[in-house]
Amino acid sequence: MLTKDLLRVSRAGGGYHPQFAGRDSRSLAARVIGVHQGHVGETRGALDGALDGIEREADDYKLVRGLAKLLDRHVEYAVDAPVDPERTRRVTFEAAADVGVVTESERERALNRAADRLGTAAAVETALYADLDERQVLRTVDVPYDPGGLIDRYNLSLAQTALFDATSVRVRSSDPKALVSAVKRLGLMYEIERTDAGREVLVTGPTALFRSTRRYGTGFARLLRTVAKADSWTLTATIDDRGTERTLDLADTDPVAVPDAEPVADVTYDSGVEADLVAASAAALPDEIVPDDDVLTLAALADRRG
Repeated sequence: MLTKDLLRVSRAGGGYHPQFAGRDSRSLAARVIGVHQGHVGETRGALDGALDGIEREADDYKLVRGLAKLLDRHVEYAVDAPVDPERTRRVTFEAAADVGVVTESERERALNRAADRLGTAAAVETALYADLDERQVLRTVDVPYDPGGLIDRYNLSLAQTALFDATSVRVRSSDPKALVSAVKRLGLMYEIERTDAGREVLVTGPTALFRSTRRYGTGFARLLRTVAKADSWTLTATIDDRGTERTLDLADTDPVAVPDAEPVADVTYDSGVEADLVAASAAALPDEIVPDDDVLTLAALADRRG
């Protein structure tokens, strides 16, 4: 998923519409991948500078940053220093205190004294701040997809990020059993409702019972991976857009592709009460989506628990 500052949505007509990347963005994705591969052995600062150049030429800098953000998961940086930077700083600052650094010559004396104490030559200045992010060296780039695959991953991540501020999600799916299984695994409360279009699943976060919160937006985002694997599906979410309620609509006609591997979602709770409630619901709700009533409500759940 992306960070909220990289979210690209349109609010036209009071809606909340993700601005998906099209096939015409593959050349941009190829450039972003190529810049990463071309900077192996160089610093993160140098890579960031090259990406800044691409941003200036692109129509939307957030798209460039979003693609780069996804690639960050497949690169490895390392500190390139002959001496541990933290130890180098400690020894250098102690030497500077002994010398009393004011002039350039006194600075050189302090660095030389630190080098003597560390048992190294003139590498002190190089090692001093080598662990800063911008000075770390790019060691490997292992991108598991081509430019088209990166665009697919971006569009999925964009849709997931758009769900971060969801307060409820309504889903209709051709694979309802997988949907409810995922809802339970993620610790989300749900109801099953019968509509003119068929049965729909209304999903809310457990804490919605107690107070307004966005904490379970990540659960909704993870749920999208399961939803989008179905052959046919629609999703309508209510979004809390900085205090304004908006509607997000997604469907199988949108460019939301799901990789074969789905990561395991670790769910945490704000309190023991919430955790107990989710555990109770998981124990009470059936594995099959065949409720006795048209709507399985929290009141019905309470009756089941006695």
